[in-house]
Amino acid sequence: MLRLNVAYLLACFAATSATTASASVAEAREETRMRSPQMRVTTSREGDTLVLRELVSCASGVNWSAEGAAIGPLLVSEQLRFSPVARDGFTISRHEERPTPQGGTALVTGWRGPAGIEVDLTVTSFRDVGVVEFQSCLRNRGSAPIKGVSSLGPLALRIRSGDGQLRLHWLDRRASRVRSTDFDGDFSLSGGSWNAPDAAGWLAIEDQGKCEILFVGVQWESYWRISLARDGSDIVLAGGLERFERDLGPRAELATPVWFVGVSHGDLDDSLRCLHDYLRLHVMPSPPERFPWVTYDIWGTEAEGVEEGIASEIAFARDVGVELFYYDASWYAGSCRNGSGDWFTGVGNWGRDDRAKLPHGLAGLSKRVHGAGMKFGLWFAPQVVDSQLVGSVVPDRWVARNNGADLTLDLRNGWAPITQVCLGGPEVVDYLERAMSSAVERYDLDWLKWDNSGLAGPVCDRGDHGHSSGDEPLAALRGQYRVFEHLHTRFPDLILESCGYPSRVDYGSARYARAYWLADDTSDAVRCRRGQIHGSYVLPSGLDTAWVVKCSELDNQKDPALLDCIVRSRMIGLFGMGTLTGTLPERVSLMSVEVRDALKRNIADYRKYRHLLLEDVYHVLPLADTPDQWDGMQFAKRDGSEAVLIVFRNGSPDADMTVRLRGLRRAARYRLTSLNTGHETKALGAGLMSRGVSASLPRQDTSEILLITAAP
Repeated sequence: MLRLNVAYLLACFAATSATTASASVAEAREETRMRSPQMRVTTSREGDTLVLRELVSCASGVNWSAEGAAIGPLLVSEQLRFSPVARDGFTISRHEERPTPQGGTALVTGWRGPAGIEVDLTVTSFRDVGVVEFQSCLRNRGSAPIKGVSSLGPLALRIRSGDGQLRLHWLDRRASRVRSTDFDGDFSLSGGSWNAPDAAGWLAIEDQGKCEILFVGVQWESYWRISLARDGSDIVLAGGLERFERDLGPRAELATPVWFVGVSHGDLDDSLRCLHDYLRLHVMPSPPERFPWVTYDIWGTEAEGVEEGIASEIAFARDVGVELFYYDASWYAGSCRNGSGDWFTGVGNWGRDDRAKLPHGLAGLSKRVHGAGMKFGLWFAPQVVDSQLVGSVVPDRWVARNNGADLTLDLRNGWAPITQVCLGGPEVVDYLERAMSSAVERYDLDWLKWDNSGLAGPVCDRGDHGHSSGDEPLAALRGQYRVFEHLHTRFPDLILESCGYPSRVDYGSARYARAYWLADDTSDAVRCRRGQIHGSYVLPSGLDTAWVVKCSELDNQKDPALLDCIVRSRMIGLFGMGTLTGTLPERVSLMSVEVRDALKRNIADYRKYRHLLLEDVYHVLPLADTPDQWDGMQFAKRDGSEAVLIVFRNGSPDADMTVRLRGLRRAARYRLTSLNTGHETKALGAGLMSRGVSASLPRQDTSEILLITAAP
């Protein structure tokens, strides 16, 4: 398969300037101008070429687009190549702009080629954010298949390299860490594959000399690539799907995910305000009231006492301030009863709850939780089933296979083997839509956790699932998003959580999900909070989940200040508690009185500032790599009326840290309240931003939270 590699990109664009120049002489330009307060985009049709004239940050006037840069889709198949300047006989057959429901503009340009092949590019702007979307579609209007489509992407731009060094930033999904590097002329970023992730779908290109940032994103989890290649004084930027191969039959079409590009002036946090505005206004569903909620996830794999043990936590959860109480794995008929945490046994039995463990059923438990004033949720692992269910509950034709063998995971640790089902098959998707919708109604669910753990690894190459042998990863992702969309459309108030090992931070699910599980290991305070700090670059912090669980750092710990730090380390995002390995002794009510008291008082404090976790984020201290560095985050409302500063000393030898705040009103007078002491001070916004505020933590491994409120 030919991927979006550097050599191919440079070959595609080698004749850009000459092609554009000759076209502009032959024909007059047909210009389209798109504008928001943050960005100006101008394109022109010149013959059969679409040219990007401007990609301008309105705050600075800097134009990222190279002079006369052609844009268009990138397509590779056995039969043809299509790029903005190498089109193999394709001519523009459609070029029109239309208003969008959001008040922006969509420019649709279509090219028609030999044998009835059509490919188009839609560029969509918004009136309120500095972002444009790119999407392409390949259509086969002919009578013969298009053989071996192996690369398709809507994003192919030439951008200026700038006067100074470009710095690149992205999120490593494997480690939940932001990575940065200087651009050396050749760079490639991949989403990886299922259960073998690489990067989240976000890349920021920083021109440090001009204080300008261009960011790129893709609404797709895996099997995509962003490539940058220097070509003279310009850089070729491309994005598309990869590692697939598909024959496109007559009357069939293949659409790309949505890619987006934004520009901003300032530093990386300034670009995040633009990115998160785009997500909040045009991608993500609105958060519910008082979100992020305080959550408690619980499950048990014992033979006896499960219903009683879980029900006994309801009153405790309500008392400490939990708002969502949800049941994790092993709620389904035939689930594990040996206390090992084996969630594989019985998984896939979505139509029946386990009445051996739950004599009054999940519906009864849901009623009790709701009666206590909390929400109720439930866990699913839709892509895997207990292998013993294949042929009975799950038809054999739904099973994912590779080289004729079922995709099965057997840990050989006493747990049941599990088998993967193929979401690239329409029957599986239809079944999951029905089964999960039925569960939402039957158990009165407010929250549904979709867990992609346990996938076997290789992809399905069966020929009877509606996908070709090389197209299953894309087909399965499309199937997953289709179930997400079905659930979100049918139950718009239902909270969907995207979960799985490793991280499932994903703009593809962002249109439906409101919560994201960052990492299974939540037993270390430093790792938890740094995961949430880094995750805030991609998504608003209030969507990133971390838990307090039974662990060594809590055992025998009685010091209130140290316990506060441990609990607060999960409170930079969506805060929760849980029984991570599915045993009743992990219940939070069984923790020490000191831990329970720390949870209760910090949950009360969390409720004072949690709404700000969905607002503007500022990384007011450098991203720390070692245990002897401070961590710090600030969140602020856009109007500067309210903010919160959260800092952690860790093992630093420095007891004091001066933090310059951001996002405040210079002339406003602010009240700063310490959640450690209750002490209040007042200061002008100008001073807080120029001179900063001093955080003093005499002891290592302690924390402070300052509530910052503008006076009326």
